[in-house]
Amino acid sequence: MDEQEGVQLTQGGLRKLAAAGDQEAETAIKILKQAKKKYQKYGEK
Repeated sequence: MDEQEGVQLTQGGLRKLAAAGDQEAETAIKILKQAKKKYQKYGEK
């Protein structure tokens, strides 16, 4: 990924980058999955 501030990607865009071998995109997807699990566990009260 480029080192640009304010870049916004959709999950689909991240998946495409990850499929192309982008390690930062793969890490971002993992972080999103972790955040979703935490929200489901703690955020829905």
